[in-house]
Amino acid sequence: MYELCCMRPPFRSKNMEELFRKVQSGAYDRIPKRYSFMLEDTIGLCLKKKDKRANIGQLIEIFEKYSSNSPQVLKKSYSSSTLLSTIEFPKDKNDFSVILPSSKY
Repeated sequence: MYELCCMRPPFRSKNMEELFRKVQSGAYDRIPKRYSFMLEDTIGLCLKKKDKRANIGQLIEIFEKYSSNSPQVLKKSYSSSTLLSTIEFPKDKNDFSVILPSSKY
């Protein structure tokens, strides 16, 4: 996610030892301000040290926090998108098999 936002990896170095130290320090440049706070928080939790890194449950909590308490945060990123308005969801939101192709494996 970080690389998609910034067009560069969060940690760079000339050798593996230096790269290891940078990853362990957890210091990286922030993503551009044009992205939502939710995305910034999500990336921050994903780039923490392994023992403090977020699990999928914590990432879902972030999404729920921003989508239920602060709709304007999501609105900033998504309201002007005409592409998102073209996405159709099934009536039963748990049944995506209706609109997804069958697996090939």
